Amino acid sequence: MPGLLVHEFIDETFFGRSFKKLHRAMDKPVFYLGRTHRVLFHDPLSASFIAQKLYPNDKDAILAANYHILFDEECSKDPEYKKYLENLAELWKKKKKKRKKKRNFEKKDPFVEYLKKLVKLKRLSARFFWIMKQTEFGISKAYVFLCDFFVFILPNPTP
Repeated sequence: MPGLLVHEFIDETFFGRSFKKLHRAMDKPVFYLGRTHRVLFHDPLSASFIAQKLYPNDKDAILAANYHILFDEECSKDPEYKKYLENLAELWKKKKKKRKKKRNFEKKDPFVEYLKKLVKLKRLSARFFWIMKQTEFGISKAYVFLCDFFVFILPNPTP
């Protein structure tokens, strides 16, 4: 039997979102019945009923419930396939966690964009002096270059 992570991975792959409550509800009897828990809630009718109760008006939830049954059966038949799905799910979880961490950092710290702009400014100021050294009358060329950058980087003044 594949774990919750595998079912979440399959949902994300097929539907673009996870139906965590559905899979937990379908596998709830595992705590009492062990491996024979599939006698409860693992037929299309009861799985669809649970999906409809947890996610009303969502046809993807019904499909996810049926996929839950299908992948449980396939993983029971072929342990190598189960291992393969578990490895894929672990990789997916790591990538998802990494993306979420990166996104949260940018959301939490509004100062990050300002720091990035300062780094660009430092690089451009170095380029400004390099242009001045390279050209005979480079001050006008470099000045225009730097003015264009400031127009881009600095916000408009408010009245």
